[in-house]
Amino acid sequence: MNCLEYRQICGAEPNHRDAAFAEHEAQCSGCRAYANELRELDGRIRQALMIELPGQTEAAQEQTMAPARRSWQPARLGLAASFLAAVGLGVGVWLSAPPPALAEAVTGHLSHERHAWQTTDNPVARDVLDAVLKDGDIEVRQNFGLISYARTCNIRGHDVPHLMIQGERGPVMLLIMREEKIDQAIPLRADGYEGLILPVGDGSIAVVGREGEALEPLTEQITQSVDWSF
Repeated sequence: MNCLEYRQICGAEPNHRDAAFAEHEAQCSGCRAYANELRELDGRIRQALMIELPGQTEAAQEQTMAPARRSWQPARLGLAASFLAAVGLGVGVWLSAPPPALAEAVTGHLSHERHAWQTTDNPVARDVLDAVLKDGDIEVRQNFGLISYARTCNIRGHDVPHLMIQGERGPVMLLIMREEKIDQAIPLRADGYEGLILPVGDGSIAVVGREGEALEPLTEQITQSVDWSF
C-alpha cells in the first residue's frame, strides 16, 4: 500500500485496521501523523454531538411544552450543523494542503515493496517491464544493467515507473518521474540509503542505493538512456 492509497482509506475511515493499512502506518511517519490528526478530529466531532444544552435533560424535556420542545430541536441541530460546517471547512483546507516535498516523497518510498530490495541474477519479465515503461510514457534506449523489478507506483499523485537494477553493493532503486521537473540535483540520505534526484529533460529521475554504492557511473548511464515519449 502506498501513501495515496493509505490516505484515501484513512480519510473515509480513520480507524480502518486491515493488515496492509496497519503495516503502512507503522512504517510511514507522515501517514501516521495524518491518521492521528484525523482520529483526534473525529473524536472531537463525536464529543460535540453528544453535548446536551443546559436545562435540556431528559426529565426537563418531559416537562417542557411541545412548542418549547420544537424550538429546542432546531437550535440543537443548528449548533451541530454550525460546528460540522466549521470542521468541514478546516478539513477541506487541510486535505488540500500541498503534497510532501519531492525528496521526502522519494525517501518515504524506500520502505515500500521491501521484497524488491533483494540481490538477484534474475531479470524481471520483459512483458512486465514493457508494460510499466509504457504506462509511464518512458522509453529506454539502451540497457543500463540488470533490471530485477518493475512496477508502476504513485509519487505525489503521479504514476511513475519504479525499477530496481542490480548495482555493485546490491539493488538500486530508480523512480522515473516525468511530471517532476527540477532545476538541479537533489541529494538524498535516509536510514542507510543515499542517492540523488537528477533533472532529466522535462522531468527527473531518483537513483537511490545503499550507503557506499557507487552511483555516479549508474546515474550518467541512466540519464543518457531514458527518453520521455509522448
